[in-house]
Amino acid sequence: MNKNTVLWIVGGLSASVGGYFLYKKITNPTITFGEELRKDIDKGGVPMPKDKTTDNVAIPLKRGSKGARVVSLQKFLVSEGYDIGAFGSKGDGVDGDFGRMTEKAVTENQQPFNVFKSMYPSAVSGQVSVEFYNTNIKGRF
Repeated sequence: MNKNTVLWIVGGLSASVGGYFLYKKITNPTITFGEELRKDIDKGGVPMPKDKTTDNVAIPLKRGSKGARVVSLQKFLVSEGYDIGAFGSKGDGVDGDFGRMTEKAVTENQQPFNVFKSMYPSAVSGQVSVEFYNTNIKGRF
């Protein structure tokens, strides 16, 4: 074989291997460390990150948190009689966004805080700890 033939073969193999990895990069969505993919698809056709219910990756829930666990928390707060606004599809405040009103309701639910802290040692005022979530919310809402 002459030099040009070898270069064409090596170039073709390089293009094939590079094309394969480019194909894998394009067809597999980017997943950050610790996330899995849900089987359902969002409105844009993009697979959504899985909200893990078996572990506590997204907890503590605090201001700025979003997602299915926040929806469960907000349903719990509404069922307990707290006013968390008129957001969401039903106008009851359940919108999956842990904002100012949700934080206020969580803080009120924790009063008196020293008693609450004795029941849930890892509690932080205005945040939902793993123990509180698993005891009062998980599986109920």
